[in-house]
Amino acid sequence: MKKAIRAITLTWITALFILTLFVISPVQVKAASKKQEALQAYAKALSAQTIKWSRRDVALKGSKFAIVYLNKDDIPELLVSNSANASHADGYESIYTYKDGKVLRLGGTSAYFTGYYPRKNLIRSEDMHMGVETEIYSVISGKILKDVLLRHKEEGRKGRTYYYKCVTSKKKKAIDNKQYQKMLKKRGWKKKATKIYYYENTFANRKAILGY
Repeated sequence: MKKAIRAITLTWITALFILTLFVISPVQVKAASKKQEALQAYAKALSAQTIKWSRRDVALKGSKFAIVYLNKDDIPELLVSNSANASHADGYESIYTYKDGKVLRLGGTSAYFTGYYPRKNLIRSEDMHMGVETEIYSVISGKILKDVLLRHKEEGRKGRTYYYKCVTSKKKKAIDNKQYQKMLKKRGWKKKATKIYYYENTFANRKAILGY
């Protein structure tokens, strides 16, 4: 009798354990749904003739795209690289998010997004222009992409390096390398950032990467 009771109890415990493996919470379902909505909206935006840029809409022909998870939510961000159509003044690359059923442009860079720190809300852009190497770290702040740290390194053995904390979009405060590194580490910086892989903006790639 005891063996039979023990066997029944074990069977119930096993059944309950298996059931929990297939139970998905409403929060998980909602998050997955929002993610799919975002990916579908990104695919639609990328398949259009033009896309919202800095001061104007620009053509998408010849552009590239990437998907990153920059902040802590489960909705990915869309990066678009468009040096074929955007000017240096307008910025070669832009970042978008999905909110309230719309694709919103957060901002961009006149450099190139080269790496990011997943779910740490930190993305890096780099460029070399007129003998000066530029490194910029940015974060999503509300509905905009905000630069927080900037480094300029002059070319050559005697080239100097300048470090700045970005107070506002126009105001910058000079700091030293030690302060620069300390602020990066505080924001979740590591020596090796996650590399950003761009894909040609074609129907096949949108289908493969976005699913739509």
